[in-house]
Amino acid sequence: MNRPARPSGDRCPPANSKLESPVKVTVNGVETKVHAQATLGSLLVELGLHLRACAAEVNEQLIPKARHEQHRLSEGDRIEIVTLVGGG
Repeated sequence: MNRPARPSGDRCPPANSKLESPVKVTVNGVETKVHAQATLGSLLVELGLHLRACAAEVNEQLIPKARHEQHRLSEGDRIEIVTLVGGG
C-alpha cells in the first residue's frame, strides 16, 4: 500500500453562504479545511484519488467505497487514505 501525496493545508473552496464555515479535518496527518458539506467522496475527488484504488478510514473506521459519497465529514475527523500499488 502507498500513501498518496499529502494535501496542501487549505482545500476549501469559498463558501456560498456566510453561514457555512469550513470544517477542519486531518488527512494523513495534515490538518486541512474542507467545505461544510464535504463528504469522503468529495474529498477524494479534490485530492484526485476518486478513480484510483484506495482505502479510506475516518476516525479509525474503514468506510466502504460504496459509502464514500454519503459519508459526511465533521469537524476534527481524522482521515487516513492509502492507495494500492501493483508490481512485482
